[in-house]
Amino acid sequence: MVRSLIAALCVVMTAGSPIARSAENNPVATMHKPVGTVECGIDGTWKKAAPGMPLFSDNIVRTGASSFAIIKFLESSILRVQERTEVVIRGSKTSGKEFSKNVHMRQGTVGFNVKKRPNEKFEFSTPTSVASIRGTDGALISEPDSSDLLVLGSGIVVLTNNVSHRSVTVNRGQTGHSFANGQILVRQSLPGDIRRMRRVQLLGSADSTGAGENGQQGRTDEIRMRMKDPQGAHKTLIIKYE
Repeated sequence: MVRSLIAALCVVMTAGSPIARSAENNPVATMHKPVGTVECGIDGTWKKAAPGMPLFSDNIVRTGASSFAIIKFLESSILRVQERTEVVIRGSKTSGKEFSKNVHMRQGTVGFNVKKRPNEKFEFSTPTSVASIRGTDGALISEPDSSDLLVLGSGIVVLTNNVSHRSVTVNRGQTGHSFANGQILVRQSLPGDIRRMRRVQLLGSADSTGAGENGQQGRTDEIRMRMKDPQGAHKTLIIKYE
């Protein structure tokens, strides 16, 4: 009898414990690489981002000047958050086993490489647009005039304007442009569009020309020195630095 009462009491205590609640509120992503000024909004307070920090639904990530963050979702999708950008990470279960993920960008630029799985819905949203992702990579840019620019490197994205509710399908090598007045269009990507996409996709890599590991905007300089080899031939030694 005593053992039965103890067992029942343990079940009741466990149901209301933080361990049980955390099982229902699992992280949807982790902070993989914060560089410079990167903060996470958690439970109404801001904390300095750190590598490995878990991100739960409705957590906010914001980056300062000359800073960036790389966020990794549990299914290995990658989000690269450029400087002066603010995003809200959301994840929830919908009907049945379907899982819904949303990255809401309040301002700024993000690069993405989404590995969409079956029974999963992945969307990017801004105050102006919603982009439904089908497994792809590219960049989403929120312009100062509240228009959105979606540059696609691969895959397919359905881009919808929140004002007119009109949608366009953006394919590989194309750019979708969604305007605050409800207009929406799709066109072949211009060289400038591709450069902007590649710049954010390279954040955190060895070839990055964005913010460097020290948080500074990465401008590569070089020193050239004229020298002679043992045979007397003139050579130029090039030393590159940031």
